[in-house]
Order: sequence, then structure tokens, then C-alpha cells
Amino acid sequence: MKNKLVITPPSVVRLNHETDITDVSVEPANWWVGMKEPRVTLMLHGLNVATGRVSFGGNGIKVVAQHQTDSINYLFVDIEIAPDAEPGSRRLKIEKDGRVVSSFDFELRQRRRDSDKRSGISSADALYLLIPDRFARGPLDEKTQAEADAMLEQPHPRNPQGRHGGTLSGIRQHLDYIFGLGMTALWTTPVLRTDMPRKSYHGYAITDFYSIDPRLGSLADYRLLVAALHQRGMKMVMDLVLNHCGTCHPWLADAPSSDWFNAWEGTPQLTNYRPDVMADVHASSIDRRRTVEGWFDSTMADLNLSNPLVRTYLAQVAIWWIETADLDSLRIDTYPYSDAEAMNLWTRRVKAEYPDMMLIGETWLPDSAKVAMWQRGSRLSNSLLDIPMDFPLQSAISSAFNEPYDWNSGADKLYQVIANDFLYDDPSRLLIFGDNHDTGRLFSRLYSDDENFFLALTFLATTRGIPQVYYGTECGLLMDGDSKDGDANIRQDFPSAMFSEDSLPFDAEEYYFFLKDLFTFRKSSPALQHGRLVHFLPHDNVYVFFRLTDSQRIMVILNLESQRMTLYAASFEEILGKTLSGRDFMSGKKYRNVEKFTVQPHTPYLIILSD
Repeated sequence: MKNKLVITPPSVVRLNHETDITDVSVEPANWWVGMKEPRVTLMLHGLNVATGRVSFGGNGIKVVAQHQTDSINYLFVDIEIAPDAEPGSRRLKIEKDGRVVSSFDFELRQRRRDSDKRSGISSADALYLLIPDRFARGPLDEKTQAEADAMLEQPHPRNPQGRHGGTLSGIRQHLDYIFGLGMTALWTTPVLRTDMPRKSYHGYAITDFYSIDPRLGSLADYRLLVAALHQRGMKMVMDLVLNHCGTCHPWLADAPSSDWFNAWEGTPQLTNYRPDVMADVHASSIDRRRTVEGWFDSTMADLNLSNPLVRTYLAQVAIWWIETADLDSLRIDTYPYSDAEAMNLWTRRVKAEYPDMMLIGETWLPDSAKVAMWQRGSRLSNSLLDIPMDFPLQSAISSAFNEPYDWNSGADKLYQVIANDFLYDDPSRLLIFGDNHDTGRLFSRLYSDDENFFLALTFLATTRGIPQVYYGTECGLLMDGDSKDGDANIRQDFPSAMFSEDSLPFDAEEYYFFLKDLFTFRKSSPALQHGRLVHFLPHDNVYVFFRLTDSQRIMVILNLESQRMTLYAASFEEILGKTLSGRDFMSGKKYRNVEKFTVQPHTPYLIILSD
């Protein structure tokens, strides 16, 4: 891996103070009355804008401070919104030498009722993750299409790394399909403008934090999508990138300040991709610095969140989108790659407005202790992140079902990860998954074995945490793919034939109905959503656990072994008593006062226990 990036570092433009102020823009362009934090920092960008003074016409907004950086083309203005301010437009004026040289309408909007009471995602939810460009096509309006036609990368469906043409309206047209799978929430990869010359489809190299990528649709399309989800009782999770932006962002040619990016004395370097060093008490300073300040990719400029102006800008971006689009939660990309204290300050700012909103963070770390370091309330943690992503469990799911049983292999591997839950403040606040857009598809990781695949899906739907299903999982072999063959192999176009049960491809039917039935049941099961988990040491590659509430008790049996096994109710007497009574959701088989029973090889059981 190269240490130095072959790119031009960000530049700070310094011009003559005698030049006129021109071409000014302001971010954010609007805000809301009734927010808990009355202060907002506006970023003004334009030729020589730092030589001007800002004021507001009308009541309700007061300029309290102006901050100049070492770039004359940026001016940061702190405004304070009065508690009794009324919604409506105010005139923002920029003056120089006693005359107004530029002005804008800055709108104060009415906040939604109970906007501060958003609760976000919980263990009652199941998330469906998709890549908008690869899911479904739908129309763009004429204005949006014209914007899309002017962007650097145009559609190229035959190029595996190109734009394939999926849109937000396409997703909206097929929400009933996602809802019908038993999903309660939608997480899409980023939808903000990513005007990069190549591989822009995934959205993680953002070039404008305040606009929707027109190739996906308009702001109106995004808001319609969220509203359509809410009409179905579903939730929207926005994928937000704080650690970096795309190198085609205007900031790279004209940076707001010389410390806006982590540039390593003017020469950016790549990260070491080892965020686990942040938990290492013996780690060297240089390794820690490379993690936090290294660039994630040569096309992704690393933002310096230790700079209060950067952090405030990104916090306001999050709040603006939550209010504008009526979001339910955020998923924060590459969470441990940003300075930990800076992320806490960012989180406090967002949580000041939404104290109950559960925020999700990508925490790609190798073991439970290192993931626990990032969960709010953990004995190992100073982090304020609510929901880390359980990559250790994902790794176990990807391999346990393929392995012969032994110490820490096969069923015992699943048990060991769950047994580490003492490290967390709340194991139900973990996002669990078998695969996502960065990993090999679960079906491929399980060697395309149907029986193991059904076992793994059953485990995902019934263990503790918040399950996430990657689009196409329900297609099984039809969307098989391994990340070792490249990202495009795991980010395929979704087959449109799946959208109707009357036209399901023959080789996807079994997988589709299995997943649909399983997660539809989960959606109505208090035990699987909130129940206490009690598990037993695996024996002979059979893993048994229970999910328990006062109103429902469920016994899950996963026989990972290739032969039939006999189980005795007395082995689980503390839950069952001396006999088993209940009905297996999978097969419909009923048990009544059974002392021993046989489980078939490579077969899951989900037994709803009788009172």
C-alpha cells in the first residue's frame, strides 16, 4: 500500500482585500424555530466574503459573532434565534465599505410537532439495506434529469463499477415489496451528491452535503420516499459520512481553512485501516494518528473533526436532514476513524435536539471488546454512540455453519460471541447482520449451501440485537457473490422479477418465502423483539437458546450437525420443566409433554412454547 497519495492537497485561497465580494452562497440556507440550541453557525462562501460584515433584517435573528479563518473566501457567522421568533424569511445582508454587496432570504421554518421525540431504531426493528443505484429504476423530473446529465459520471449499466440507473422513485414504487418481507426500516447507502468521475454509485465520496444526488432524484423524491415509509409504519435510516468527503468537493480547490482536512503537513497519507489500535493501550502515537488522520482512499479527503468549525458544520448537516426529510435515525460511516472526543461532541450536539434518537455507527472491529469500546454506557467505553455494528458476530455467522464442531468452532463460535455480551451496556443495541455492501454475500460465505443458509437466517432473526438484511439475500443463489471478486460482485442489480410473487424466479422462491415468513413472524413476536435471551452450551454442534417475555416464550434449536440428534427436555428444565410442549413455527409440528425429541440434520427449529 502506498503511503503518499498522488493528488493535489487542499488549497486555501487568499486574495486581495480590495477585491469586491461576489458569488456568495450560504449553508445551511434555512433553519427552524423552536430548537433547543438557539445558535447556528452559517458558512458563507464567496470571493473575498471574509472582508464583509453580516446582518439580518427583521426580528428574531441576531448575529452574535463572525469567525474568519485563513481563507478570505469563507466567513463563519454565529447567529442566535430568539425563543419567540416566528417562522418566515429574513433578509441576510453582507456589507462592505458601507454598502450592501450581497443579500439572501434566510428562512426560519416551523418545526414538526414532537420532532425532538424521535426514538430511532430499536430491537423491535429489522433493517433492509440497499444500494439505490442498483435496486430499481424510476422516473426523474425534467429539472432533475438536466442536473443529472451535467454530472461527471453518466450511466453505464454494463460497467460493473458504473452507474446503473436506480432511483429514489424506483425504491418508492417497490416499498410494499420490502414491507412484505417483514422489514420495518430502510437503510440506503448515501444518497447525497457524489459528483466524482468514476465509481460514484456507492455514494461514500460526497461532494455536496446539502443536496440529493440528481441521478437518484430530487429532494422532493427523497421526502416522498420517507413519507411513504412512514405511511407503512416503517422507518428511514440515512447513511451519513462524517469522516471524509470526495476529492471533487469544491473544498479541495478552495478550502475553508488550512486545517479543514487532515493533510499531514501538506502531504496526505492513507489510513492504516486498523481502528482497533484505538483500544490498544500499547499502541504507538503514529499508529493512532494514521488511523484517525489518514485518508480512507485517495478519492476521499479526510475531514478534521477536531476543528470546531468542521464539527459544527457536520452536526448541522445531520440536524438539517433529520428535520428536512423527517428521518428516524442516522447510520454513521467509518465511525472509529474520526477523533473519538470530536465524535462525542458531534453526538452531543445532535442529541441536544433528539435526545431519544438511537444513532448507528459502523464499527468494523475484530472482537467484541473493541466493539464494546464504542457503545454508550459500556464499562469499556467513553463513547456516546448508541448502536455499534456487531462485526464479530457477522464473522461468526459467516463461518460457524461451515465448520466441524470443536472448541470455538461450529456452534460454539456463535455461543462464544454471545457470551461476550457482558462487555456491552445493552446487547440489544447492536446491529447484527450476515452480510452487507462491504462483505461477501452470506449465501456465498456459506458455500451456497441451502441448509446452512436457512440456519444462519434463523439465527439472525432470533438472537439478540437489531437484524439487518442486505438486499438480494432473499434471492439466495440468484444474487450470490464474493467480495474477493470485487465490490461489483456483491453489489449487483436487483432482479425486477422479484417484485411480484407471481413472477418470482424459480431458483429464488424457496429463499424468498423462508426469509419473508421468518421476519414477518419476528415483526409480531414480542419475545424475538425484546425478550430476555438464555442460551445453553452447545453439545455435538447443536445450539439451543430461548427468548423470553411474560407473554411469549420461544425455543430456538439450531442443529449444525450432519446427523439427527436426540434432545431431552430435562436438559433445559429451568425453562421447560421436564417436558416440551409447543409448536414449531418452521414445520408446524406440535409437541405435547414430550420428554425427548429428535432434531433433523442441518435444520433450524423455532418452537413457540405452550403455557
